[in-house]
Amino acid sequence: MGSNRYYISVILNCLLIFVSAFLFFYFLQVRQQPSTAAGIAILALLLTIRLIHYVSRTNRVLGNFLSYMHEKDPSLHYSVRYVKRHFKGLNESMESLIGELKESRIDLEVQTHYLKAILDNVSTGILSFNEAGEVRTMNNAASECLGTGPINHLDHLDLRHPGLGTTILGMRPGDQVT
Repeated sequence: MGSNRYYISVILNCLLIFVSAFLFFYFLQVRQQPSTAAGIAILALLLTIRLIHYVSRTNRVLGNFLSYMHEKDPSLHYSVRYVKRHFKGLNESMESLIGELKESRIDLEVQTHYLKAILDNVSTGILSFNEAGEVRTMNNAASECLGTGPINHLDHLDLRHPGLGTTILGMRPGDQVT
């Protein structure tokens, strides 16, 4: 998946830093040339900063990709040129995952709209909620039966029918309200 280019670049940077550190001590101790040693020290510092930037950029690209995947956000934008150049095959894998995520998101939307259409055409009132009382699903028949519009929490049901929301919240799965 990963390219040797990334590893070669990191190894070359480390070797250049090592060589410049060796030259720094050579010119400072053996040749007694502190100005040349200072120039080489600056070079070593610049090489170190370059290596840190290179590794950090790679980590940012991969971190952003994983963050978008975790949040299921298909609108990922990353540096395609950078990824293609340093990681052979990774770009194709990332594009494939993004495509699959977009497809699954579209399928989920279609299923949600389909379920909503079915629920709205059923004559039996259906109300689903989680343990905290947040209403997840409420069809038109339930709204008409309870005499409310759409509600977000069972507490709102208590405003119209005192005690009903609390009673429903205390029910176990499978219980029915008549």
